[in-house]
Amino acid sequence: MLIITYIMSHTLTILEETLPSVVSHISHPLKPSRIERHTSPRLANRQLKFFFSLLRTKIFEDLLKWLQATLHTSGKKDESWLGAFVVMVAFGMVLEEQQRTVQIQADAKSVKGERGVEEAGQEARNACERMDEKFRLLVGLFQCKYRDRKWTRGSFGPQTPVVSEPAQVEFLREVRSLLQDKGMASTPIYEA
Repeated sequence: MLIITYIMSHTLTILEETLPSVVSHISHPLKPSRIERHTSPRLANRQLKFFFSLLRTKIFEDLLKWLQATLHTSGKKDESWLGAFVVMVAFGMVLEEQQRTVQIQADAKSVKGERGVEEAGQEARNACERMDEKFRLLVGLFQCKYRDRKWTRGSFGPQTPVVSEPAQVEFLREVRSLLQDKGMASTPIYEA
């Protein structure tokens, strides 16, 4: 999902070493007189991004259905917590990439003169706030399901379960370390 979002947020270009061959195969009578670096086939770009959009939507739907089923029907909280947590982290990463793209698009609109700087910025902030609002709903549902007072000192902080599998412990340690590096975590990393 993150890779697809990354692809969708970047312009796909033709490799410079294959560009002359590609241009020579264009059947349009008005071939470009000069070839620029980072040439992008606009139609192919749009078609590929449309395909990736459909694929990402399908993945989103599948993950949201899985998350809904997990939040509603999963048995033991400590057995389903890590899987649901990973999905939440993935959603957060994808939304961050989408918000970055929205900001870049706003900058491009202002540079091209399509919108004023303030108007484009406000439009981008509004779009990002709508994304954040929807994500906060998911976070709230996750917290309602998994916050448990009996988990006093879990692997990822207070009121989280203790995980014991080495891969799970290492994953959580790395995530916590990233959060601490960014100044977003106030509690220490716990050992399982």
